[in-house]
Amino acid sequence: MIIVVTRWKKCLAFGQVCVYLEMIETEKNLMSPRRPQFQTHRLPVAIIGTGPVARSLGWALFQAGYPISSVIGQYQTQVRNLGKTLHAQTSGLSVHEISKDSKIFILAVSDDQIASVSQELTKLDFLDSTCIAIHCSGALPADIMAPLRARKVKLMSFHPMITFARNFRRRSFRGVYVGIEGDTEAIPLGFQMAQDIGAIPIEIPTEWKTTYHLSAVWASNFLVGLMSQAISLLEKTGYDRATSWKILEPLVKGTLDNIHRLGIEGALTGPTQRGDINTIQRHLKQLESKHPELLETYRLWTETLINHCVTSLGPNHHNILKMLKDN
Repeated sequence: MIIVVTRWKKCLAFGQVCVYLEMIETEKNLMSPRRPQFQTHRLPVAIIGTGPVARSLGWALFQAGYPISSVIGQYQTQVRNLGKTLHAQTSGLSVHEISKDSKIFILAVSDDQIASVSQELTKLDFLDSTCIAIHCSGALPADIMAPLRARKVKLMSFHPMITFARNFRRRSFRGVYVGIEGDTEAIPLGFQMAQDIGAIPIEIPTEWKTTYHLSAVWASNFLVGLMSQAISLLEKTGYDRATSWKILEPLVKGTLDNIHRLGIEGALTGPTQRGDINTIQRHLKQLESKHPELLETYRLWTETLINHCVTSLGPNHHNILKMLKDN
């Protein structure tokens, strides 16, 4: 497979760092240096949870040849249905119903439940150094499952950088990046699992795990919030919420496409990019008189765009910054 990769190098002509594109033949250079050659044998997996992450990851692993030893959850019907779908050996409402054949324990539960579930797992009498516990939280480190270390279980976090809306039955992981963090001995299995389900593994240093998750929140959750505000503004002009989204949708998709093709700086358009101080002044007056709850948000984002996305600042950009601070 031919892939275009962005790299940095010294530009001899100008004596500064420039970007260039290099064609490579495999995805190997996208991976961490610790890219493993893990055993092809698929270890039995116990899935704890029945939500969209559990359903999606369980199905992907099952399709990749991992035997699903157990499915555990809070609701009998969901547990039974997922267990049947994944051909699990056992299914139930308690971790004590987990099959003793299990070697991989995937805690696909909410962040607030990970510590208590891992504490419950310590009571299983068949845990040993061949077992690996995995949680799927983007924000929390593997250490949240620290009680399991007393049983010599290796710990890892395995976070797919993808959204899991509640009403989705399951998601594909093909081409999705998976942030992997945890015990050194567990990382190779995480890389292998990600590759087995068609994903791209990347290793996240433990001290930067929360920052990694913040980037996901900015890119996904805050985007939803911004869209809600944009729709609300358009509703003021007389359109209902559904129609407002239909009007804005091509603009949003076009912006994402521009980011993909041109990069962040190249994708920026509009009055901030051009330095249209009069238009921005009109925006501020309109917000102050009719939408004061959005005034501070507008100021913040305009400053952010000028400081981080405008590649060539002109006099008008500096005047806009001054105007934003003075008002």
